[in-house]
Amino acid sequence: MEGSTADRIYRGPAISSFAAGGAATGASTSDTNLEEERVCEGYETDKMKLIHDEDSDNESIRYPCFNPEDESSVVITKLMEFESLEQFKNVVKELNIFIGSEVDFVKNDNERVRVLCIERDVGGKGKRCPWVILCSENKASKLFQVKTLYSKHTCARRMTNKLAIREWIAPKLILLVRIQPDITGQVAYDYMIHEYRVKMNDAMVSRALKLAHEICEGQENEQYAKLRNYANELLKRNHGSTIGLQCTPYTHEFYIMYI
Repeated sequence: MEGSTADRIYRGPAISSFAAGGAATGASTSDTNLEEERVCEGYETDKMKLIHDEDSDNESIRYPCFNPEDESSVVITKLMEFESLEQFKNVVKELNIFIGSEVDFVKNDNERVRVLCIERDVGGKGKRCPWVILCSENKASKLFQVKTLYSKHTCARRMTNKLAIREWIAPKLILLVRIQPDITGQVAYDYMIHEYRVKMNDAMVSRALKLAHEICEGQENEQYAKLRNYANELLKRNHGSTIGLQCTPYTHEFYIMYI
């Protein structure tokens, strides 16, 4: 059964859709309204890791496993497995921010995570949005598996989202900061609206930009620290070459490299 699909795929850790879900244990929605998800051959692609278990009859059971290396398109299906609950929570947050829904981690411990949509009054009718997902440990595979999934949000899209914190926003701005180090808060704000359809207040934009600059600076420092090793390796493999590595006076920061 096909699930709801976000209307576009975005850059970064691309998360574009949920597949339709299964029965929601403990949710306010009746069981008859929940859709059973099936694991079909369509998920058995080169980009989808598969986990093989043995059941009591020694028959092979194949579960789809979330593959973080595939950034082109990511889906969450019932029975999908994750390496950790932290990985599962990050994917759930990423998707719901992008589709404009805010969720609450109502059950969150070392063994299971249950997530509900926060909307309790859909359309002013006093009905709760039925979206729900439950992930808990699969004792056989030692991974964490989606046991319950109802993926259809009935609530309206929201542009502000408490899940969109500084630590989530900053990595989205790193490419912009590298291209334009003096990027303004307004440019960052417009970018997040255009690419992720998320609104932020001025303070959040400022904090996220500051963190993005710190991340970029740290990554660049790590690369600069490897330049001397790189130069030595070039000389070792290319006899007769000349390499000059120059730093700025007083601060001793990298300035230029001649080869």
